Amino acid sequence: MAERFLHDYPELKPFVLSDVRLTGVTIGFGAHGSVEEVAIPGAICAAKRVHDIFVKGAKNQDAAMRKASNQFKRECQLMSTLRHPNIVQFLGVVFFPFPDSRLPALVMERLLTNLHDLLVPETDASVPSDVSKPFIPLDLKCSILHNVACGLAYLHGRSEPIIHRNLSARKVLLNSGMVAKIADLGGARTITGMREAAAMTKGPGDSLYMPPEANAPSSSNAEMSKYDASIDIFSLGILSIFTIGGNLPCDLLPPNYPDENSGLLVARSELERRSKYLPDVKSEIHASGQLCADHSLMRLIQQCLHNIPHKRPTIHEALGLLEEARAGVGDEGSKRNKLELLQAVHIESKHQEFQHVMAENADLQCSIQMKETELSKVQEQLRDKEEKLTTVLGALTRAATTIRRGQEQIQDMMQHETEVVQAKDRELAQTQRQLRQKEEELLRKAEELQRAEEGIKKEQHQMHEMRQREFELVQSWDRAQQQMTQMTAVEERMKVELQQAHAQVNELQQRVDEIEKTKYDKRLVQEQATAAERRGPSWEVKEDELEVTDETLGCGGWALVKVAKLKVAAKCLHNQLIYDYHRDSFRREMDMAARLCHPNLLRFLGAKLEGDMTILTEFMPISLRALINGDPQQPLSLQHILSITLDVARALNYLHSMTPDPIIHRDLSSANVLLQPSSNGGWLAKVADYGTANFQSLLKTQNPGSPVYNAPESHDPAAQTPKMDIYSFGVLLVEMYTGHLPTVECRAELMKSMYHPGLMNLARQCLNEDKDRRPTAAQVLELLQDMH
Repeated sequence: MAERFLHDYPELKPFVLSDVRLTGVTIGFGAHGSVEEVAIPGAICAAKRVHDIFVKGAKNQDAAMRKASNQFKRECQLMSTLRHPNIVQFLGVVFFPFPDSRLPALVMERLLTNLHDLLVPETDASVPSDVSKPFIPLDLKCSILHNVACGLAYLHGRSEPIIHRNLSARKVLLNSGMVAKIADLGGARTITGMREAAAMTKGPGDSLYMPPEANAPSSSNAEMSKYDASIDIFSLGILSIFTIGGNLPCDLLPPNYPDENSGLLVARSELERRSKYLPDVKSEIHASGQLCADHSLMRLIQQCLHNIPHKRPTIHEALGLLEEARAGVGDEGSKRNKLELLQAVHIESKHQEFQHVMAENADLQCSIQMKETELSKVQEQLRDKEEKLTTVLGALTRAATTIRRGQEQIQDMMQHETEVVQAKDRELAQTQRQLRQKEEELLRKAEELQRAEEGIKKEQHQMHEMRQREFELVQSWDRAQQQMTQMTAVEERMKVELQQAHAQVNELQQRVDEIEKTKYDKRLVQEQATAAERRGPSWEVKEDELEVTDETLGCGGWALVKVAKLKVAAKCLHNQLIYDYHRDSFRREMDMAARLCHPNLLRFLGAKLEGDMTILTEFMPISLRALINGDPQQPLSLQHILSITLDVARALNYLHSMTPDPIIHRDLSSANVLLQPSSNGGWLAKVADYGTANFQSLLKTQNPGSPVYNAPESHDPAAQTPKMDIYSFGVLLVEMYTGHLPTVECRAELMKSMYHPGLMNLARQCLNEDKDRRPTAAQVLELLQDMH
């Protein structure tokens, strides 16, 4: 099925993941499918699949299959182009032998829960009394809404704006840090303009979140409606009422009511239809110690629920109101209750899994009862048949007795005649055996006599040879006795000298071990002191990395909102190496780099083809080489070495696991390993220059990269395999541990100073001259995980 699907849709082939397995955990169920937990190398993810019942239940199953496949392809291609911290990250597709689905599964990052389950946890009589609805502070609710607005601003702000069309609390997922991310873009559509209404499917999402124009039929087609990006703004307003007030507006007032004077029907506004839920919002704002008369949250809800689409705010205006609300409430509440909230969500998740297991057990019990009923019926039928067989067997037994008696008489007569014949045969056979035995005995005696004569001759010849050999052995024995006496004296002298040498070696080894241990302890203390002096907050943005312009977006009581520019890295390729005929190859390689996504690969942001060809990536403050060269006398700590090498191994394993062909970096070095401080005082490592690896191969270069890191086979382009990256990894490991660049001349001497036996053994395996004897990236990753 996978080959047929990829044959029809070759565009999805670059997204297919290998080495993916099901963990057996079902994250959630839905009307159209379910979400299963899967494992890929180095991470736990989620796989969304669609039930096959929507294809089997259709009148034309081929047309239904094409429609479902096209929708799946569109969602994969759309999500592969999205890169934003508030959009669920797309990882790829995978084919599993699901019994109820012939379509592939969409693999994305694994998150903790969704906003709906956080606000309205499922409870029943089996839930312990101490488990109740968790308290969510107002500042955390504002932060979640702000994350959703940031995600919508990214979608609406693209060159071809994207509208979600199905935004709801269940489509907003939360991670362990309560950061919200927008998911499920299967129904999303691109539009030409933010305020240009287009004919699209009527009622595309949950009706509770849909504005009136999304359910109104168009003039040309009753199954279509005309709307624009303001449909997402309306859904954001409903989501704000649900999140702040805690109750989903589902019991709405009728859209029209009769006028008391004229009796004519008068239309209600969408805000009036949900007026019974607004007191909950005001109560939440008032509980935080703020006035709700002209609060930014109330203004956000009022503007988002406007009946006229073009009078609703843009997503940037809504984002400004949410930032004003966040500035007003502070963040003390979330600091006090985030741990309690995470514990409540974890308990609720475990309870849902328990209910799912209990439901499966109930189904199994019903099935067992049905099987027991069927077994009882079969047993009754067997008893009836057994009684009938007993009657028939009685009649057959009596007939068999009569037949057996007649047979016994015949057998007695035949046995008597047989015994007479057998007696005669035995006598004849015995006579023949006696004759054969006598003949064999005569032959045996003749052979023994002949062998005895030959043996006597051989023994006489051997006796003569043994006498000569005895004389030679006596002479050799005398000489050996003399040599043995001399060797015994030499051996005694050598034993005494060897014992003295062993004592000296043991004493020297103990002194060397004490010196190495003292040096290692001093170096560890110096590393900890230096790390403590240089450590700063991981979230800090340096002044030279941020440029604040004079363009003002809004003004609040606390601050001005201005447009800012964040520093990114721009790599400009040399014009001497790039000609016009290379630009198409450059475009293909950048398309491949855009599809690569891994936490330990430098994130590719874009590229410029006109003029100077430039690659844009995320900004990393320092490279590994700069960190090592900063203080050569102060090597990295063992914990930092294990953490950085583990990140590099994860990146190489991801590149080498790509299908159908692995990606070879070919230029792995300390200059191409970039670092960023982490919150725990360590470093987060990312491998750079991976996007241009295949582009460099078009230039047919030999010995790519730095000569210090090149593998022996790098001079031959035809012999280059992923194992050349493993060789470079071994050189990098020696450089990190010793703090010096391990050239070929001094590499063996530097490896002698590697105190850690596990890292030294791994470096020797990676630096093997025979590429087939080097470990794979997956084996290196497994060894480092055991050391960490």
